[in-house]
Amino acid sequence: MKKANLILTFILLVSISVLGQSKVEYDFITKEPPKISTADIGTNSVFRVNRINKFLYEVKIESSQSEFNSTPPAIFSTIFTFEKKEENTIKSEADKVIENSSETKEKIETALLFGTEKAILYKNKQMLSSFNEDLFELNEQPDSLKENSKISQLNQTINDLKAAIKTQEDKITQLNTIIDNEYLKKTTEIHVNGRIVSESFDQLEEAKTIKNKLIRITLTDGLDYKKAIDEINQLTSEYPLIFKPEKLLSSFQSSYNSFKTSLQLYFINTAVKTHFGNDEGKLRESITPLSTEVEDIKKKVDKFDYTKLFEEINQLITELKNENNYFICSDPVQARKDVINYNVKISPRKGVESLTALENRNFNIEVPIKGGVKIDFSTGLFVTTNLHDRKYSKTTSTSDSTQFIITENKNNSLAKLSLGALMHISPRWTGNFKPGFTFGLGLNSTDLTNAQIFIGGSAIFGTNERFIISTGVSLANVDYLNGKYLLDTPIKNSEIETSLTEKSTRAGWFISFTYNLTNKKKE
Repeated sequence: MKKANLILTFILLVSISVLGQSKVEYDFITKEPPKISTADIGTNSVFRVNRINKFLYEVKIESSQSEFNSTPPAIFSTIFTFEKKEENTIKSEADKVIENSSETKEKIETALLFGTEKAILYKNKQMLSSFNEDLFELNEQPDSLKENSKISQLNQTINDLKAAIKTQEDKITQLNTIIDNEYLKKTTEIHVNGRIVSESFDQLEEAKTIKNKLIRITLTDGLDYKKAIDEINQLTSEYPLIFKPEKLLSSFQSSYNSFKTSLQLYFINTAVKTHFGNDEGKLRESITPLSTEVEDIKKKVDKFDYTKLFEEINQLITELKNENNYFICSDPVQARKDVINYNVKISPRKGVESLTALENRNFNIEVPIKGGVKIDFSTGLFVTTNLHDRKYSKTTSTSDSTQFIITENKNNSLAKLSLGALMHISPRWTGNFKPGFTFGLGLNSTDLTNAQIFIGGSAIFGTNERFIISTGVSLANVDYLNGKYLLDTPIKNSEIETSLTEKSTRAGWFISFTYNLTNKKKE
């Protein structure tokens, strides 16, 4: 069992190491320098720009890798156009219609108030219907997804609307009892229907305002996802019907049909005819301004493509609610060398640079890579000991003149200076110090047979260009006593047949002070 657990743990660790990812994050709004972490060799690294408005800016992130070598790295582009809201030109024709009426001033004011209350009642009933639909949709969601606070708030809004509607209905009933003149009632009715057409048109026209407001949201420099959602929620609370285009269009058509029906009834009503002395010309003249304005509104609605407008609004809302529009990530880069270079260019999108003051940002970020091993070369000064050429002398033995004694001449140089080069094998670390294994050569002349071999360890100081102290064993061919002879041992002169010295590989010690001359090789 323990063995199985160990195997699973090993697999998990390998998976994490393979799938690991380092991330460099830059906050566009605060402009604070990103906190740069190291990237492990073989893992992926990405650069991410957070809280950036991609409706305004385009971001290009170029990545490369560099190695320090020593010789022996929208979506949205839209030209935003603002649409001007159509101004509603319907005036209150009620005053003109009844200004010459013989009815009392109290009844005239009552009729005007009656018309206002009925128009408000119509709008509130529209909103009540919309909110009921929203409540139904929320209640249909699974229990795990239900937003109870939102449902509670919507219930409260619906109850408030119902209370307001009840109050208005009671008020309209009271006002209706005051208006006892049939002509005045019919006149009020047709103007109420005209006003409802006007308000239905205004609601359609509000869609242009909403689109402009949505565009202004996209043009907010420093816009982040949370702020965008708050702005959309605010619009939704202010214009709940705007986000139900099919209801607005059907509501306008319904109000227009009601107006046409009331217009027909107005012309044939006995009380209205009597008021104008059965003069057909005066009767039609009395309602012509209102009828003309309503027909002008109808032409505007038929001419303008509101369906397309609502589609554009829906697209803007969808994009504003898309969290991907508020950050951008580079493609992953697999760490393979010494440094990952990110060149980040942030610039205004074409078509919006003149709408608001935007800035360009261009900067470079370097991410150091750690892990694995690295090979470097350095050159410098070497101090070696015990690797000098030996010199010998032979002197006649004091006891026997036919024999000689070989002695080594005194060497006054304890150490030897030379120039050389080293190869360093070290772990790829990101600190200012690391150890390494060293192998190299030293030369005192152009004769390679006199080269010294160095094997040892190094202390490497620095990151890119490095100062290195190395020490270890040195090997070299030096003049050394011929193997036939022994020091301080009598030998017959006749036995000295060859030179006293021969080339022999000897070991000594070295210490070196070298410098790693690097150049940054970029992909």
